[in-house]
Amino acid sequence: MDERQRLIEHLYSREGAEEELREYRHPATGESVWMTPGQWALAEYDREHSDAAGNGVAAPEDAAHDAGIGTGDIDDTPASSAEAEDAASPSPGTGSRRARRRKAVPYLAAAGGLVLGALVVLGAQGVVGTVWGPDGTGGAASSGTADAAGPTTGPGNGDEADTLEAVTRYFASAPRIDDLSADVTRGFDATSFHLVAGSVMMEESSAIYAARRLDGEYCLVAVTDQGRAAETCATMDDLARRGLTLTKDAVRDLDGRPLAITVIWQTDGTISWEAMPSAG
Repeated sequence: MDERQRLIEHLYSREGAEEELREYRHPATGESVWMTPGQWALAEYDREHSDAAGNGVAAPEDAAHDAGIGTGDIDDTPASSAEAEDAASPSPGTGSRRARRRKAVPYLAAAGGLVLGALVVLGAQGVVGTVWGPDGTGGAASSGTADAAGPTTGPGNGDEADTLEAVTRYFASAPRIDDLSADVTRGFDATSFHLVAGSVMMEESSAIYAARRLDGEYCLVAVTDQGRAAETCATMDDLARRGLTLTKDAVRDLDGRPLAITVIWQTDGTISWEAMPSAG
């Protein structure tokens, strides 16, 4: 077994899943990043081999996909007072799971940063999306069998211009997906689909994308082998104020462990995702 495979297997082992996030410094940018020790070890391995490949040999495009981490602008700011209170008296398992598995997708990759991906195979079970309306409540998107996720984005500062700038950067910099069917992209700008969470291994059965509709709304879209499974959308104003959330049942490819993948489009325009154990 080569070193990289060993690091990947540790990352998705029981021990790796229970590692807590720690603060590290990105060696190229000096930015603060939050990763588990297993994620950092894999990122360092890929960075070293990417540097070695810089002398005329292209580095692998999916260098950070297996780690499920971002090494650019990580949106992991200190928790708000409300979040701190939740952490002090969490519901069973909620705080530790959130701390272990929270991942952030940079809307603009830092120089020398690696592309973020997710080492999960998203299954075709329940799909639930939630759009936060003017009254702060959630509404379930089409399709799915699970309950709607609770509020995770919260009211933002409503600065639509800043959010629009962040979203524009994300769509300009994140890898674009061009091979989706016409049925999937109908009603959307077909060139706007960007993968947020999906499989990078075998049985690539479904994924979650950020995309823009032809009417100008921004969406999180779940796509399976059968087509578009669910979507949740908002205007730029609503996105800046309340964000978007989409939750998808998943199965981890390594051991078949059921997970719930939640993608959150934050009010500041950044996109994050987290994987938490699921009852299946």
